[in-house]
Amino acid sequence: MIPFTQEAGAALLEELSVDYPQLQKLNPEFVPVQHQGLFLEVEPGSEKFRLSCNTVAAAGRGLGMALSGESGQGHAPFDLLAVMLDVSRNFVPELSWLKRLFRRLALLGFNCVMLYTEDTYQLDGEPFFGYLRGGYTLEELRELDRTARRLGIELVGCIQTLGHLEQVLKWNRAYQPVTDTPRVLLADVPETGNLLRKMIGFWSQALSSRRIHIGMDEAHDFGRGRHQDLYGPADSFRLFSRHLARVAEICREYGLEPMIWSDMYFKINDPERFYRNSILPAEALREVPAGVRLVYWDYYNDRQEHYTDFIEGHRQFGRLPIVASGIWTWSKLWYDHHKTRSTVPPCVNACRQTGVRELIFTMWGDDGGFCHWESASAGLAFAAECVYHTEPDNTRIARRFKAVAAADYGLVTRISAMEGYHRLADGYEFRVRAAVLLYDDPLLRIALRGYRKAIPEVAAERHAVFLRLLEELKTAGSRSGEINLDLARAVLTALERKTYYHLELDAAWPVRDRKRLARLSREVLPELAAAIEAYAAELRREWLKAARPFGLEVQQIRLAGAIARARETALRIDEFLSGSIPTIPELEAAPEPPWPYEPIPYAQVATASSIL
Repeated sequence: MIPFTQEAGAALLEELSVDYPQLQKLNPEFVPVQHQGLFLEVEPGSEKFRLSCNTVAAAGRGLGMALSGESGQGHAPFDLLAVMLDVSRNFVPELSWLKRLFRRLALLGFNCVMLYTEDTYQLDGEPFFGYLRGGYTLEELRELDRTARRLGIELVGCIQTLGHLEQVLKWNRAYQPVTDTPRVLLADVPETGNLLRKMIGFWSQALSSRRIHIGMDEAHDFGRGRHQDLYGPADSFRLFSRHLARVAEICREYGLEPMIWSDMYFKINDPERFYRNSILPAEALREVPAGVRLVYWDYYNDRQEHYTDFIEGHRQFGRLPIVASGIWTWSKLWYDHHKTRSTVPPCVNACRQTGVRELIFTMWGDDGGFCHWESASAGLAFAAECVYHTEPDNTRIARRFKAVAAADYGLVTRISAMEGYHRLADGYEFRVRAAVLLYDDPLLRIALRGYRKAIPEVAAERHAVFLRLLEELKTAGSRSGEINLDLARAVLTALERKTYYHLELDAAWPVRDRKRLARLSREVLPELAAAIEAYAAELRREWLKAARPFGLEVQQIRLAGAIARARETALRIDEFLSGSIPTIPELEAAPEPPWPYEPIPYAQVATASSIL
């Protein structure tokens, strides 16, 4: 936490005024106070308002409160209130976009930002770090650090030092000596140690914070590739702890305090490699390096008791964990409010109950970073409300969101209904992802087949939702603040046409209804292709406004493929109708999957082939 001083308050006000010049007219009177956690109180006055606060972050939230015309108190019982932004999954924001985000986060009361960078930073002597990926330079990160500190925000590096390094290791001619498996670094060799020193040294120089997140999550196959070839089978726990100890020692050499995602400690002890609560043997606990903080991450559960149990399970390491919840942006076309709303409050309440003092909200970009990131500001406003108030108030959030983001909170969160959730008979919440529906091949229909095993009428149900959302957007403008409603319209139109195509094909193909099939090929599928093209144009416009161009090519390749496959489907139907082919084999393919199927990444629904 950065304590409040009058000098810090003046710097905060000056930095915020870049995007919010109206703050200067509010004429705040800052009053420093002593308090645990993050505390603020806004009291209106005739000519100026009084803002009592104990940290710069609390002052920022107080200014956000004043902008929305509110007064009263706010208290977050946390020392660290962080947002982790994934800038490694193709979407690498420009500095100007990040600075605007920092200012918005300051007005919401956050005091830390973590930049998740697998390879998107430029290391001296390592030309493939950030190569054609938009990697940040040392000076760029220092510039961001200066802006963040003026806003009361601690900027922290969040990297990987074991797994999740496939973006670098794929350059195998350069990185073969440090490769265990295609995603995991090779432990126990000096070449890996040299690379890690460069990585950690870079972040030590780039940022003023002495914290660093060194990752080490989901390295499920570590020690089972070249390491096993070189040294034979290894005890997973001891190998993991040995590698972590070496990374932690490098951190200490640079004066950094490391934290890691905690899942591997629990997975290693689990025969099925599940991240579930378990009691670790005493000898295993002794191998955990001193000074390494554990981050318990969980973005999926809606029961407070679950979070409480896991937090208590981490006590066996001798200290409460840092806890990470999620603002749901990954594998999404639009921020997912349903999932955020169902998982964030129980997590925050469990942290309050157990005395956790450090909380992170992650914003991942899995499968390409194609979410409309501006829409996730609604999730940030919601999460901040959950932290500073024991009971979230939608009216208060909407006022704050209007003041901070100049956008309609209700509309933005309602659009997120493009993500479908269905509670099955066994209690499982089955997910129907909008991105999966968009990319599902129109002839192979891989996702649709799997979805229908759980929800037979999924196409009709989703089609009705898309129509309803498009109807609501008819009276909205092109934008709501920085949130692009034209992008929402474009993708919803594509989704509506896609699900309508499925409904019509299901009605026409089994009986070979030639009239309906002709309409599909000559009207519906061309409309689908045009809608996807319109979405691609909006996505390009929004991406280049916010981020570096590297990575956009992935979405353009995917969308161009979706357009081509819609046109191919129309052509195949025409060929069938003309008699030049006797049938369409893809539509006759059997069997259907024997169980419900929830595909996530693009590669699982674009083709049944592993070659893509």
